[in-house]
Amino acid sequence: TRELLISVFGDVPNVSVLAHRLHEITGGNPRDLLRLAQHLVDTNVVRYQTGTWSIPQRFRAGDLPLNMAQALKLRIAALDSDARDLVTALAYEPGRPFDFDECLLLTEHRDARRLARSLDELVRKGKLRSDRGEYSLDNEGLLSVLRDSVLPESEASIHLRLAEIFESRGMNSEAVDLLVTNAREGYRDAELFQAMARMYRQLGDEYLAASAALQATRLSGRH
Repeated sequence: TRELLISVFGDVPNVSVLAHRLHEITGGNPRDLLRLAQHLVDTNVVRYQTGTWSIPQRFRAGDLPLNMAQALKLRIAALDSDARDLVTALAYEPGRPFDFDECLLLTEHRDARRLARSLDELVRKGKLRSDRGEYSLDNEGLLSVLRDSVLPESEASIHLRLAEIFESRGMNSEAVDLLVTNAREGYRDAELFQAMARMYRQLGDEYLAASAALQATRLSGRH
Protein backbone atom coordinates (compact mmCIF):
# COMPACT_ATOMS: atom_id res chain seq x y z
CA THR A 1 0.00 0.00 0.00
CA ARG A 2 2.80 2.40 0.88
CA GLU A 3 4.62 1.71 -2.38
CA LEU A 4 1.47 2.33 -4.42
CA LEU A 5 0.78 5.63 -2.64
CA ILE A 6 4.40 6.70 -3.12
CA SER A 7 3.98 6.06 -6.85
CA VAL A 8 0.99 8.44 -6.77
CA PHE A 9 2.04 11.16 -4.32
CA GLY A 10 5.79 10.67 -4.06
CA ASP A 11 7.79 9.83 -0.94
CA VAL A 12 6.46 12.86 0.93
CA PRO A 13 6.02 13.35 4.70
CA ASN A 14 3.12 11.42 6.23
CA VAL A 15 2.70 9.05 3.26
CA SER A 16 3.25 6.13 5.65
CA VAL A 17 0.53 7.45 7.95
CA LEU A 18 -1.84 7.66 5.02
CA ALA A 19 -0.87 4.19 3.80
CA HIS A 20 -1.68 2.69 7.20
CA ARG A 21 -5.12 4.34 7.34
CA LEU A 22 -6.06 3.49 3.75
CA HIS A 23 -4.90 -0.09 4.14
CA GLU A 24 -7.28 -0.48 7.08
CA ILE A 25 -10.18 0.72 4.91
CA THR A 26 -9.39 -1.05 1.64
CA GLY A 27 -7.56 -4.17 2.75
CA GLY A 28 -4.85 -3.27 0.27
CA ASN A 29 -7.05 -3.58 -2.83
CA PRO A 30 -5.18 -1.49 -5.46
CA ARG A 31 -8.30 -0.32 -7.28
CA ASP A 32 -9.98 0.80 -4.07
CA LEU A 33 -6.77 2.44 -2.89
CA LEU A 34 -6.59 4.56 -6.03
CA ARG A 35 -10.27 5.48 -5.83
CA LEU A 36 -9.92 6.50 -2.19
CA ALA A 37 -6.76 8.47 -2.97
CA GLN A 38 -8.69 10.30 -5.70
CA HIS A 39 -11.48 11.02 -3.19
CA LEU A 40 -8.95 12.60 -0.80
CA VAL A 41 -7.65 14.80 -3.60
CA ASP A 42 -11.19 15.78 -4.70
CA THR A 43 -12.06 16.79 -1.13
CA ASN A 44 -8.78 18.69 -0.63
CA VAL A 45 -7.65 16.48 2.23
CA VAL A 46 -4.53 15.76 0.19
CA ARG A 47 -3.35 18.85 -1.70
CA TYR A 48 -0.87 19.70 -4.41
CA GLN A 49 1.08 22.81 -3.40
CA THR A 50 4.26 24.39 -4.78
CA GLY A 51 5.09 21.36 -6.88
CA THR A 52 4.59 18.64 -4.27
CA TRP A 53 1.81 16.74 -2.55
CA SER A 54 0.89 17.62 1.03
CA ILE A 55 -0.55 14.91 3.29
CA PRO A 56 -1.81 15.82 6.77
CA GLN A 57 -0.27 14.14 9.80
CA ARG A 58 -3.67 13.75 11.44
CA PHE A 59 -7.08 13.33 9.88
CA ARG A 60 -10.19 15.04 11.15
CA ALA A 61 -13.46 13.21 11.70
CA GLY A 62 -15.08 12.87 8.30
CA ASP A 63 -11.83 13.14 6.31
CA LEU A 64 -11.71 9.39 5.83
CA PRO A 65 -14.68 7.04 5.34
CA LEU A 66 -15.21 4.06 7.62
CA ASN A 67 -15.27 1.63 4.68
CA MET A 68 -15.42 1.54 0.89
CA ALA A 69 -19.22 1.56 0.78
CA GLN A 70 -19.23 4.85 2.65
CA ALA A 71 -16.41 6.11 0.43
CA LEU A 72 -18.46 5.44 -2.69
CA LYS A 73 -21.48 7.21 -1.20
CA LEU A 74 -19.35 10.24 -0.36
CA ARG A 75 -17.93 10.35 -3.90
CA ILE A 76 -21.42 10.22 -5.40
CA ALA A 77 -22.70 12.89 -3.01
CA ALA A 78 -19.84 15.17 -4.06
CA LEU A 79 -20.98 15.15 -7.71
CA ASP A 80 -22.94 17.97 -9.28
CA SER A 81 -26.67 17.12 -9.20
CA ASP A 82 -26.90 16.84 -13.01
CA ALA A 83 -23.91 14.48 -13.11
CA ARG A 84 -25.32 12.43 -10.22
CA ASP A 85 -28.70 12.02 -11.95
CA LEU A 86 -27.06 10.97 -15.22
CA VAL A 87 -24.71 8.39 -13.74
CA THR A 88 -27.60 6.99 -11.70
CA ALA A 89 -29.64 6.46 -14.86
CA LEU A 90 -26.69 4.76 -16.57
CA ALA A 91 -26.36 2.41 -13.59
CA TYR A 92 -29.52 0.64 -14.77
CA GLU A 93 -27.74 -0.53 -17.93
CA PRO A 94 -24.15 -1.17 -16.76
CA GLY A 95 -21.63 -1.79 -19.49
CA ARG A 96 -23.98 -0.70 -22.29
CA PRO A 97 -22.64 2.31 -24.24
CA PHE A 98 -24.78 5.39 -24.88
CA ASP A 99 -23.91 8.20 -27.29
CA PHE A 100 -24.31 11.91 -26.51
CA ASP A 101 -27.86 12.20 -27.87
CA GLU A 102 -28.96 9.12 -25.93
CA CYS A 103 -27.41 10.49 -22.74
CA LEU A 104 -29.40 13.65 -23.39
CA LEU A 105 -32.60 11.58 -23.47
CA LEU A 106 -31.66 10.18 -20.04
CA THR A 107 -31.69 13.65 -18.50
CA GLU A 108 -34.73 15.55 -17.29
CA HIS A 109 -33.36 18.94 -18.36
CA ARG A 110 -32.56 17.95 -22.01
CA ASP A 111 -29.93 20.72 -22.12
CA ALA A 112 -26.89 19.81 -24.27
CA ARG A 113 -24.55 22.23 -22.48
CA ARG A 114 -25.45 20.92 -19.05
CA LEU A 115 -25.01 17.37 -20.32
CA ALA A 116 -21.56 18.17 -21.74
CA ARG A 117 -20.48 19.50 -18.33
CA SER A 118 -21.82 16.40 -16.59
CA LEU A 119 -20.08 14.01 -18.97
CA ASP A 120 -16.82 15.89 -18.60
CA GLU A 121 -17.04 15.71 -14.80
CA LEU A 122 -17.95 12.02 -14.76
CA VAL A 123 -15.17 11.01 -17.15
CA ARG A 124 -12.61 13.20 -15.38
CA LYS A 125 -13.50 11.68 -12.01
CA GLY A 126 -13.44 8.14 -13.33
CA LYS A 127 -17.16 7.44 -13.00
CA LEU A 128 -17.75 6.85 -16.72
CA ARG A 129 -15.74 5.27 -19.50
CA SER A 130 -15.57 7.23 -22.75
CA ASP A 131 -14.84 5.46 -26.03
CA ARG A 132 -15.35 6.99 -29.49
CA GLY A 133 -18.10 9.33 -28.38
CA GLU A 134 -19.96 6.72 -26.32
CA TYR A 135 -20.21 6.53 -22.54
CA SER A 136 -20.72 3.58 -20.22
CA LEU A 137 -20.62 2.72 -16.53
CA ASP A 138 -18.94 -0.53 -15.55
CA ASN A 139 -17.96 0.13 -11.95
CA GLU A 140 -19.70 -2.66 -10.03
CA GLY A 141 -19.08 -0.96 -6.72
CA LEU A 142 -21.01 2.11 -7.81
CA LEU A 143 -24.02 0.22 -9.15
CA SER A 144 -25.58 -0.81 -5.85
CA VAL A 145 -24.79 2.54 -4.22
CA LEU A 146 -26.46 4.45 -7.06
CA ARG A 147 -29.52 2.23 -7.29
CA ASP A 148 -30.10 2.16 -3.54
CA SER A 149 -30.48 5.93 -3.54
CA VAL A 150 -33.31 6.01 -6.12
CA LEU A 151 -36.94 6.49 -5.12
CA PRO A 152 -39.52 4.22 -6.83
CA GLU A 153 -41.09 7.07 -8.80
CA SER A 154 -37.68 8.19 -10.04
CA GLU A 155 -36.79 4.62 -10.96
CA ALA A 156 -39.92 4.36 -13.09
CA SER A 157 -38.97 7.57 -14.88
CA ILE A 158 -35.47 6.23 -15.59
CA HIS A 159 -36.92 3.06 -17.10
CA LEU A 160 -39.22 5.10 -19.31
CA ARG A 161 -36.28 7.08 -20.67
CA LEU A 162 -34.33 3.87 -21.30
CA ALA A 163 -37.35 2.45 -23.11
CA GLU A 164 -37.45 5.57 -25.28
CA ILE A 165 -33.80 5.04 -26.21
CA PHE A 166 -34.28 1.35 -26.97
CA GLU A 167 -37.29 2.22 -29.11
CA SER A 168 -35.24 4.72 -31.11
CA ARG A 169 -32.58 2.02 -31.63
CA GLY A 170 -35.21 -0.37 -32.91
CA MET A 171 -34.81 -2.54 -29.81
CA ASN A 172 -38.52 -2.84 -29.05
CA SER A 173 -38.22 -6.19 -27.29
CA GLU A 174 -35.77 -4.77 -24.73
CA ALA A 175 -37.96 -1.74 -24.19
CA VAL A 176 -40.99 -3.96 -23.60
CA ASP A 177 -39.00 -6.14 -21.19
CA LEU A 178 -38.12 -3.07 -19.14
CA LEU A 179 -41.70 -1.90 -18.97
CA VAL A 180 -43.14 -5.31 -18.18
CA THR A 181 -40.60 -5.77 -15.39
CA ASN A 182 -41.65 -2.47 -13.86
CA ALA A 183 -45.31 -3.38 -14.10
CA ARG A 184 -44.71 -6.73 -12.39
CA GLU A 185 -42.72 -5.06 -9.62
CA GLY A 186 -45.76 -3.04 -8.68
CA TYR A 187 -45.31 0.36 -10.30
CA ARG A 188 -48.59 2.19 -10.66
CA ASP A 189 -47.66 4.78 -13.23
CA ALA A 190 -50.07 5.52 -16.07
CA GLU A 191 -47.20 6.68 -18.29
CA LEU A 192 -45.56 3.27 -18.05
CA PHE A 193 -48.65 1.55 -19.38
CA GLN A 194 -49.14 4.17 -22.07
CA ALA A 195 -45.60 3.44 -23.24
CA MET A 196 -46.31 -0.29 -23.09
CA ALA A 197 -49.38 0.21 -25.26
CA ARG A 198 -47.29 2.03 -27.89
CA MET A 199 -44.64 -0.66 -27.84
CA TYR A 200 -47.08 -3.54 -28.16
CA ARG A 201 -48.89 -1.73 -30.95
CA GLN A 202 -45.63 -1.42 -32.87
CA LEU A 203 -45.02 -5.13 -32.37
CA GLY A 204 -48.46 -5.88 -33.79
CA ASP A 205 -49.95 -7.35 -30.60
CA GLU A 206 -53.25 -5.50 -30.48
CA TYR A 207 -54.59 -7.50 -27.52
CA LEU A 208 -51.69 -6.57 -25.21
CA ALA A 209 -51.69 -3.02 -26.58
CA ALA A 210 -55.38 -2.64 -25.72
CA SER A 211 -54.87 -4.16 -22.25
CA ALA A 212 -51.99 -1.79 -21.47
CA ALA A 213 -53.99 1.19 -22.76
CA LEU A 214 -56.94 0.21 -20.55
CA GLN A 215 -54.68 -0.01 -17.48
CA ALA A 216 -53.21 3.41 -18.29
CA THR A 217 -56.71 4.85 -18.52
CA ARG A 218 -57.71 3.40 -15.14
CA LEU A 219 -54.56 4.68 -13.44
CA SER A 220 -54.97 8.19 -14.84
CA GLY A 221 -58.49 8.37 -13.40
CA ARG A 222 -60.36 8.45 -16.72
CA HIS A 223 -63.34 6.11 -17.18
